[in-house]
Amino acid sequence: MRRRSTVKEAWQPTGTETSFELGEILAPLSPYRDKLLVLDGIDMESAHHGPGDAHQQGIGQALTGTELQEGTLFPYAGNPAARVGWGAGISVDQLLAAKLGQQTKLSSLELGVQVQYANVSSRISYLGPGQPVPPEDDPRALFERLFTDLSADPEALARRRALRRRVLGSVLEDYGSLASKVGGEDRQKLEHHLEAVNEIEKRLDAPGLLGGACAPPALGEALDVYANDSFPAIGKLQTDLLATALACDLTRVASIQWSATQAGKVFTWLGQSGA
Repeated sequence: MRRRSTVKEAWQPTGTETSFELGEILAPLSPYRDKLLVLDGIDMESAHHGPGDAHQQGIGQALTGTELQEGTLFPYAGNPAARVGWGAGISVDQLLAAKLGQQTKLSSLELGVQVQYANVSSRISYLGPGQPVPPEDDPRALFERLFTDLSADPEALARRRALRRRVLGSVLEDYGSLASKVGGEDRQKLEHHLEAVNEIEKRLDAPGLLGGACAPPALGEALDVYANDSFPAIGKLQTDLLATALACDLTRVASIQWSATQAGKVFTWLGQSGA
């Protein structure tokens, strides 16, 4: 079975590798054509193998190209008796973040638009096997994460960083006492957690400056993040925040996930009344 997620005739560029015209779908990116690398002919052969239903395989392998883990965590959509685990490999965005994200406040940024759930059908980014990276669905929480430190009073910011370091130090002490008491699999999970804590510590003093193209967008009135009709507005805020994070050099690797598989969104803003 062949799965398609776009109208290829309207997406595919025409011409040669260095001289090409963008299709209807990519046409808005024409002003940046000399900076684009459009990849075609990449298969998802891995999604035809291993455990999981079609939806789980599609999203769980979209950026990893690796079969899902065997497991008992998540039931298949059409067969609740069959179950599967998380993705089984590092995703390409996290691979890039490990190479490109050492000089920025955030090694990568994962944004969501009403992703909402925490299961294999709602994760595309993975630090490694069984290590999903949750996207941030709330534009206001994301705004605080990105910009609060940049506009804070220097003394208040120094106090906040010192407090964070004390919290991290306490976490490391707890890790040391717990690591000697657990078995191999649990110890491996703890080590992955420790790696994440170390990444946080390295970025407490990462640079970041407001000004120029780095101007935080206005969030406007508070929205119900998960209301069906908020979908377009939340999407607009998230894409604006993503673009600003790149302009501010707060990160150089980012992804945005629009909902999850089998989300059942009703496109009321396009005049639809049913999913």
